[in-house]
This record gives sequence, structure tokens and C-alpha cells, in this order.
Amino acid sequence: MPGVPGDVERFVSEGFLVLPNLVEAGEVSRATCDEIYATGFATRDQPAFGDGRTELFKALSPGLNKVLSAPTVRGALETLLGPGYFMPAWNTHMHINGQGDGGFHADGTDHGPTQTTVRDHRPRQIFGFFYPGDVPLENGPTAVIPGTQYKPVDRVDPSSLLHVVTSEDRLVPDVLPAHLKESEAEQNDESEAALAAADALRMAVAAEMLGEPTMSEVKLTCKAGTVVLIHHDVFHRSTRRLPDVWRPLFVLRDCVRMVEPVGAAWLSAGSAPGLSAPEPAVTALHRTFVRYLMGEGEERAGSPDDRRSWELEPPLSARALRELADTVINGPADIARVAAAYSIGRTQTAPAVELLLELLAHQTESVRRASTYGLTVGGAHAAEALLAALAEPPRIPERSLAPNIDEQAALIPQVAHALSQLAAHLVSERAVGIVVAAAQRAKSEIEAFCGSVQEDGAPYEYYIIERRRAMVECHFALGHIGQIAAARDDQAVCAAACAALLDAACAPEPGVLFPSFMTSLRVVHSALANLIRMASSPSSCSATPLVHGTPENLVPGKAYGSPPPEHPPAWAVQSLRAMAGEAAQRLRDLCATEELNGARRKILDMLERACWRGFELPAADEPSAYVRAPPMAVWRTSEHTGNI
Repeated sequence: MPGVPGDVERFVSEGFLVLPNLVEAGEVSRATCDEIYATGFATRDQPAFGDGRTELFKALSPGLNKVLSAPTVRGALETLLGPGYFMPAWNTHMHINGQGDGGFHADGTDHGPTQTTVRDHRPRQIFGFFYPGDVPLENGPTAVIPGTQYKPVDRVDPSSLLHVVTSEDRLVPDVLPAHLKESEAEQNDESEAALAAADALRMAVAAEMLGEPTMSEVKLTCKAGTVVLIHHDVFHRSTRRLPDVWRPLFVLRDCVRMVEPVGAAWLSAGSAPGLSAPEPAVTALHRTFVRYLMGEGEERAGSPDDRRSWELEPPLSARALRELADTVINGPADIARVAAAYSIGRTQTAPAVELLLELLAHQTESVRRASTYGLTVGGAHAAEALLAALAEPPRIPERSLAPNIDEQAALIPQVAHALSQLAAHLVSERAVGIVVAAAQRAKSEIEAFCGSVQEDGAPYEYYIIERRRAMVECHFALGHIGQIAAARDDQAVCAAACAALLDAACAPEPGVLFPSFMTSLRVVHSALANLIRMASSPSSCSATPLVHGTPENLVPGKAYGSPPPEHPPAWAVQSLRAMAGEAAQRLRDLCATEELNGARRKILDMLERACWRGFELPAADEPSAYVRAPPMAVWRTSEHTGNI
């Protein structure tokens, strides 16, 4: 794609990016890396989570903030996430690999406090790996499978190799196929040849589960001072290390896009800030997401925010549509099914949308999932269709399922997520009302379920997870609609979206909305994150934590069925208060700019008047809990030419 930096295309296609070494670039000193390494090494024998680890992160936070503030890191994050990106507090951890190999997994799309719960193909969520020490092969580098952000596993399909109950995708099947099983002797053999064979077997299992026989892993060997940015849904694993070495890895989780693209400063500059690499080939599927980053995505076509310099694809014949639908149903791998669904949706015609809606009610999970992705580029026709599907979800044909698994509920988060991509077509009080009703429905179902059954076992976890996912995705849709409404100065829609998010954020007490503490907290966090999204604009400062750590793992109630603590822990209240303060501060920052309008004043007034539970909104002159930095570049609609 002419005019598009190679590293942008590489991240879109492969899902990870190794940044230029910060020590060699002179942006972080080797002494800083050594200090982080030594402090981490001193706590290697402590429990993974506890007071000692919390104190560790307090000591390490200044060094980690130097890493996050390095021009190379900030430039790369702005390039991929836009200005105003946000990283929540209490969401960084140190990972020390063991002497055994880890299994391939994607970290779960609702592990963190600001994330959505459905795989998002567009670059909206990234985490960083920071390596303070050298990582040769013997130290056990992280291994990734390029391009797997587009290749999930089925969650509940009995025909799949894995029955996924949690939010985390794993390429470790419940039952290993006979032709891939190791003998007992092979399992106990630790010779070099046997370990190499185990690596090959692990890849063979992953390839079979994803239907991609040519896949291979990349081991990220690197020097001290290296940062790797990785899409949150890329499959990765830890690899074994030798007994006398170790590899500390600091995971800077959940850097989240808060502003939808309005252009790409890196286009006019000729290269992305902090990035430079050869240009790889780009497929039609990847082109959709590069266009998104340029502010010219299909999802806005025909809306008031349409800025395309290219024409939509011509309508497909009935025969061509049927052939693509056959690929969606019978394709050899998920990536083929998803690509075919996008090809149907890109035409943005009524017959194409009708076909995708038909596939949305298919009995096979992978077909339903692919159809929702196709609808995200279906334009105004798809926006209305998804709104109707959220109000009254299509019925899935009954078939043999695991006990108590409700696939109908699993469809709602996918529909809400797809709808959020088309928010430019949905700036209306009617749309907000339908989204709010879907969230309330999910909340009521959780409350009813928790009061009627024993809170243990996989069915309980799955039931809770799916309805929590629905609530979080509805918040995500409200945040997107609200942000666009704010930019258009639509006060009525802004007020409706903001009121719904505040209703969730101002729960009776943080963390006790439901009988599960972490379920409650993630729902409240998602509401606050989307209030920040509503308050953000292209001139917003990025915000990363002043103090890092992961205290959520210190409290009772982490398990989905566990009862909440009697009172929310202090760290939880502080986290929520900091997020509410960041939303207000972004709006206050706009007071001296031309982006301030009546809608944004309305949101700020609602935040300041809200009945926050457990804390008061931080005052304008109170020091922020975040390291805040203005955009590095002027983000505007870029003038460019070339075939995109």
C-alpha cells in the first residue's frame, strides 16, 4: 500500500512489533534497565502476587515510566492507537518463566479493566513486553504465532478440540487427538532431541486447532532495553529456560485506543514515529484495518464522518454471494471464513447484509462469529440490522450442547461489539435506548441466576461470563456512540449515553454490584473507561499509570463465584476514582480549545454532579494518578494519494 509505513502494515498483518532498542537509541539508559532487572531479581522467590510484589512495583514505577515515555514507545503507541491512548493503573505485572514450556494462549479479552470482551480486529488494544535484560534462547524468550489475532478457537462448539469456559483462548486441547499424542517415555525424556520434538508437537496441535498447517512460532530473542508491542489476541507462550538463568518480563497491559482515527499523521510524514522497516505484502483483509487506521474505514462509509478517498467495491452477484457464504460455512480455517464474511460485508448492499444476518443464526459458532465481523463493514444497512438483532437476537437452532451452556447469550456480546464499530451510523436516542435495554437485560439475568443456583462449576462461570461480556460490550457501544455525538455537538444523545454509563459506574458500592467481586469490578471499570472515551478528542493527552502493579490479585472474590469482600479494597476505590478523574480532566483540558462545545460541557456537568459511591470526583487542581502527555503529532485528516 503506497504511502503506508511498513511497520504499520506489519503490525496489522502479524500482530506484533519489536521496537528499536531503547538503550541503543539513547532513550533509556542501561543503568535504568540494570536497576529494573536487579530489583526484579531480588524478588524472584516471592509469591507471584502479594505485598512484596506490590512494593516492588512502587520501586520500579519511575523506571517503567521512563520506558513508557521514551519517544520510540510513545510514537509507536500513538501511531497504532492514536492520540489520547489510555493505560489503567494496577494493570502491570512481572512474569518470570520457569524451566518448562508454557502453552499457547491469548490472554483473554476481558482480563483487564478497560478492555472489550470480543476479539477486535481493529488495533484498539495493545500490551507491551519490556525486557530489562538480554534474552538469548537459553533464557527462554517469549514465542508468538504471527497473525493469530484473527484466528480464535470456538468457545462452546462440541466438535472443536477445546471446550473454552473462561475468557482466555488456549491452544491446549482438553483431549489430544490420537495422532498427536506422546508416549509416556517421550513425555519424560528431557534430551535436546526430545525437547525439539515437543516443540514441533506443540505447533502441530496449535496448527490443527486453528486449521493453519503452515503456521510457525517466532521466539523473541532480544537485548536489554527492548519493547515489543503485541495485539492482545495474538497467541503466545513462555519458553523454557536453563536452570541457572532467568528472564524477567514486564507486561505493560492494556494500552487502549480512546479516539477513533480521524487521519494519520504518519502518512504525511512518510513514516510512523519511532518505526521503520521493510514493507510487507498486505492482503485484502489487512487492508480493511490499515484503512481504519487512516481514518478511512468501511465502517464509516455513507455516514457524516465518511472521509474515504476510495470507492466501495461493486455489488456482488447472487452467485458470488452464495460462493462466499459457502466459504463462511465450510472454509478450512477461521481466517478464511472471516475473510469471506468481510468480502460480503464490504459491498454494503441490502442482499449482502441479509445474507450475513442469515449466517448470524447458523448452528455453528465459527460461522456466527465470522458473520458479525462481516457486518462491521456493512455500513448503514448493517447498523440497522445489528440494532434489531440486539433488541431481539436471532434464534439459534437447538442441537446437542454441553449442559447448561446458553449459546443464545454468547451471541449478544458479538452483536453489541459489531454494532459499536458502526457507531457513526447510530447517533440517535433510539439506538442508545436499545443498547441500554440490552445491558439491563444482561444485568437482570445475572442477578436472577445468582439468586437461584449454587455459585460453582463451569456452567455458572460460563453463564456469568457471557452476560458480563454483554454488559461490557454494550458499554463499549455507548462509549463509541457518545464520543461521536460529542464531536457532532448532539447534546441529547450525549446525555443519554453518559447517563447510562454513569448508572453503571455509580454502583451501590464498587465491587458489590453482583455476588462476584471481579465480575462487578470489571463492569464498573468498563463503564468508566467508556466515559473516558466519550470525553476524549484528537487533542487529548495520553495517560499511563504513575504507579504500576496488580493488586486485584490480592483480594478475595477473584473467582467468579466467590463472594465479594465486605467493603471494596482501597486499591479498587482508588482505581475507580482515578478513572473518573481522568474523564473529567480530559473535558477540562478542552475548555481552552475550539473542540469544547455544548455536548462536552454537558458531559462534564453530569460527571461533576454525579453521585459517586465511595469517593468524590478529583478536583481540577488535584495531581493526576497518571503520567499525562500531549500528542506528539498533529492529528488531522491527512491529504494523500495512492491506492489504498
